[in-house]
Amino acid sequence: MTDKLHYFELTKITCPPGLLDDDTFERLKECTRMGKCEYWDGAAWKPIPSHHGVRRADVYVHRAVPLTMPVYPWAALHERLKWCAVDENGEAYAYIDKPTKRSYEWDSVGIIRIDGVFADYIPGTLDWRDGLQKRPEE
Repeated sequence: MTDKLHYFELTKITCPPGLLDDDTFERLKECTRMGKCEYWDGAAWKPIPSHHGVRRADVYVHRAVPLTMPVYPWAALHERLKWCAVDENGEAYAYIDKPTKRSYEWDSVGIIRIDGVFADYIPGTLDWRDGLQKRPEE
């Protein structure tokens, strides 16, 4: 019997789940439950639906989605909008003033919804609480 593989960083997994040690497998299962995993289908990484889960018998490589910051459409937003952030439900907004973090959303005056409105907006994979961004200095 061969030793199972341990991965500290779940975005670096390069083998099917059956070859993972128990600790890595359990952390990968939890990541899948949160909808933050993907699998390699032989041509591209594809999202794993949270209802699918991950099983030891799966033959595809599964990994955690690498964390990325949202790409906000700064060029398309009025210069008065100085901040952007994403709420827990995935809705992205631009703000005039720096918003404050609430239990599940950002709160401020002068907001405009940007997801589904601006083609240049690209959602990130970071936790919503880490996605607050100030307009870059020009």
